[in-house]
Amino acid sequence: MNFVTNKIKKQIQPEAVQVLTNYAWPGNVRELRNVIEFLIVSTTALFITPNDLPENIKENWDFAHPFNTIESEAILKPSKSEPKNLKESIDEYERKQIVTALENSKSIRSAAALLGVNHANLMRKMKRLGIK
Repeated sequence: MNFVTNKIKKQIQPEAVQVLTNYAWPGNVRELRNVIEFLIVSTTALFITPNDLPENIKENWDFAHPFNTIESEAILKPSKSEPKNLKESIDEYERKQIVTALENSKSIRSAAALLGVNHANLMRKMKRLGIK
């Protein structure tokens, strides 16, 4: 799905479209319009991914195949001693990815670029996950 407004060109990845399609939209068309406008102006990359979506929409996403690496599958498997819910598993994965990016970058901005998110989104995620 492509959007072009005032010389801003963005594409929403099919996975993000699926998340948006599965969301209940209690605010109806106004909420959808506001989310699309937010995504267009807040996402620095050309492609809008599910990770760029607002938290309240991502919470309703069915993470059937969230990652493609064997390492991430090991991270998301709950340990036998302490089962984790989906949100805790995702937070743990995000925390690990962010810390790794920060360790391999000279600044938060370059870490954000490495992760494919904008600086503000990375700062919000770091605050939510308790990363300093």
